[in-house]
Amino acid sequence: MQRAEYHWATHTNERTAASYFPHNFEPVAAAGLFDFVDGETEVWPGIRLLPTPGHTPGHQSVLVESDGARLFYPADLMPTSAHVPLPWIMGYDVEPLRTLESKRAVLQRAADEQWLLLFEHDAYVLAGRVTRDGKGYGLAPVTSLSDG
Repeated sequence: MQRAEYHWATHTNERTAASYFPHNFEPVAAAGLFDFVDGETEVWPGIRLLPTPGHTPGHQSVLVESDGARLFYPADLMPTSAHVPLPWIMGYDVEPLRTLESKRAVLQRAADEQWLLLFEHDAYVLAGRVTRDGKGYGLAPVTSLSDG
């Protein structure tokens, strides 16, 4: 977990208090079971945590690489495929301009390196690859992970 996210979770305000449930993380912290990281970190061979601030200051996403293929889990940076275009940002994001910058950096890399993006909140599109044209970014959905 990004150290910044833990700090944010334990120092809430009126807008963010309903987003964090101390009973979910305080026992883990009390037992000393959190491994905090600061910035991009490989936590296991082929599994990287990438800071993607905006939804919250310490938000992170996960990049998995195996045999030259890359799968990216954006989490709340882009919870659905509809959030791939740069201007589409959730109203829940605490720092929407940082979300925009995080998305811009991720989408550029994803397009350049042919990442497969996975959307857990999307009822219709499980995954897809980022496309780019003169106007911005889009998504080419895949029908199954074996298509990716």
